[in-house]
Amino acid sequence: MTKINKNSIRLACIALVFIFVLGLTGCQKKLTEEEATLKVAELVDASYELNEIVFGEGLEYIETEESKNTRYALVKENDKYNSIYDIEVAIGKVFSVKYSTTMKNTAFEGQSGAVGGTGVPARYIENNQGFLVLKEKTVHGESIDGEKLDDGYFSIDVLKYDTSTIEIKKISRRFIEAYVTSLGGEQTILVTLILEENGWRIDSPTY
Repeated sequence: MTKINKNSIRLACIALVFIFVLGLTGCQKKLTEEEATLKVAELVDASYELNEIVFGEGLEYIETEESKNTRYALVKENDKYNSIYDIEVAIGKVFSVKYSTTMKNTAFEGQSGAVGGTGVPARYIENNQGFLVLKEKTVHGESIDGEKLDDGYFSIDVLKYDTSTIEIKKISRRFIEAYVTSLGGEQTILVTLILEENGWRIDSPTY
């Protein structure tokens, strides 16, 4: 029987792995401009709701006598978002791993302020019963009753974008850049998409 050289087997295995990786890379077809435009439109549209949840008005909540004396209120039960996990999953389906981390930190952990500042508290927490609770007392730096709050949550006016204005700037196998303008024409942004393990994701702010 012919003696098999172990080094030859090892080299053959390495070569096969290399060929397999090259094959996977080559299989990723570059999108056409039309396909890229549709993908940008799909994700930009989906990002609006999530931007509202994290940076804008937030989820609808229930005002109670108890919540009037606190800075948080119970999120109203809905069909999509009833836990931090629900929001995290939705964010991960639209935004890249890197940008998702930024959004999750803002929503669930808060942000530190500058030296001497108060920072921004977490937008959402879960109470002892596991229900989602919203930091609802501030909108644009003002409380619901008009009292200014130093440590309140500062929401922003989230813009919705007109996907018919999408103009592709650059396309590669794993990267798309495109311009898109808001519905009122107030703002044009350059949105970046990257191809990750689970598909195309937005890798830039869209609010």
